[in-house]
Amino acid sequence: MARKVLTDTIFVAATLGLALAVGLAALIGGNEARGVGVSVDGWVLAGLYVAVLGLFATMRQRVALRQDAEVRALEHALEETRTLYALLADNATDVVVRTEPSGVVAYASPAMARLASEEGLDLAGRHLIEMIHPSHVAAVMSLHEGALEGSH
Repeated sequence: MARKVLTDTIFVAATLGLALAVGLAALIGGNEARGVGVSVDGWVLAGLYVAVLGLFATMRQRVALRQDAEVRALEHALEETRTLYALLADNATDVVVRTEPSGVVAYASPAMARLASEEGLDLAGRHLIEMIHPSHVAAVMSLHEGALEGSH
């Protein structure tokens, strides 16, 4: 958020400088063309330019604030979902195992540890095939690969 505000501030400052340069150039050019007097046309054009850019920067800030609020709401909803998932997975009697795509266990529920007769042993970090009887490894790996491909 602070970075966006800083970016907008720098953008507006640079634009103001450009608008002043345009106004001065128009003033100098108008004076040379007319020979006397002050050119108001250049300053009006520069003022309109600054006003439009100020409006653009304000709209951009409002959009950024709205996006930040949406991101915070999504992060809050995600945290609630994670908390609920953890509560369910840790207290369910069903086996819950989450693996990385490589097959390494990222999470194993307490029910999994009890089923594996390895209570107190952290199964996370071990490969899935280490917990499967050798006669079932091919079938489980096939199911795992199918799940990664989206066919199971």
